[in-house]
Amino acid sequence: MSNPPPVKTPRLQDTLQLDRRARAMLKAMGIQWFWPSAPSSAAVAAPPAPAPAAAPAPVSEPTVYAPVATAARASVPPLRPIETALEPMREAPPTSTRAPVSVDGLSWETLATQVASCQSCGLCEGRSGSVSGWGAPTAKWVFVADHLPSTETNHAPVGPSELTLFEAICQAMSLAPADVYLTSLTKCRAAPGMAPTSADVAQCLPYLHAQLAWLQPQMIVAMGLPVAQALLPVQRTQGRALGQLRGQVHPSGLPAATPVVVTYPLSALLRSSQEKPKTWADLCLAIAEVDARAPSS
Repeated sequence: MSNPPPVKTPRLQDTLQLDRRARAMLKAMGIQWFWPSAPSSAAVAAPPAPAPAAAPAPVSEPTVYAPVATAARASVPPLRPIETALEPMREAPPTSTRAPVSVDGLSWETLATQVASCQSCGLCEGRSGSVSGWGAPTAKWVFVADHLPSTETNHAPVGPSELTLFEAICQAMSLAPADVYLTSLTKCRAAPGMAPTSADVAQCLPYLHAQLAWLQPQMIVAMGLPVAQALLPVQRTQGRALGQLRGQVHPSGLPAATPVVVTYPLSALLRSSQEKPKTWADLCLAIAEVDARAPSS
């Protein structure tokens, strides 16, 4: 009667297969594994023939190697969760503790005076001036910039270079000075190094709504994404970039449902000439929309 073949003792290499990436991940987490040493060539040699009367050798229990957790190395940074948001969400402006803007009894003639003494948003702290708008009260085209430049001292909502470009654009569109009004979301020049926040825009927005109610324009040109987000319904701008809002006519969220065309800010046109043809296409779309809405003679 022949003896049964010897049972092969399982080794860790036979039961746990880790590739290079898995070992690197364990190392990054501070876990070190103790691997069994490879068997020598003498141990691999065939066992001697057993004696006829000897009992079979007892089967030894397999050796189990447990992982040993060690302290993480100081050079390995802690793992951080990865944000996987599909689209940016527009944050609601924080609640302001200042008194909201009141436009009751406000008129076109008193707007500049009230804006100059307004304390409804944080821009009043350290402001270098205020500008309610630039243009004629008979305007049928309203262009809205995102904010006033803080370092200028002119009486326009944009700097001198932007104003020169704006006048050239209006001339190319065959718009008379009496047909154009230029204003901004916020009316105060912020202190140097500061920029308007979403809360500042929300507090100052009633001034712009009052201006649009007085003018009753035929077209609003929103120059920049912040302006589009302030004038258009939230479902039209949520998670959308400026390029996705261009090339179409939007109904505004205002009571009169004045059409809005979105385009680039004047400052972007001065920085990059590649945006000028796109802006001209947006303005041509606005012209066509105004002409289509005009009553036939």
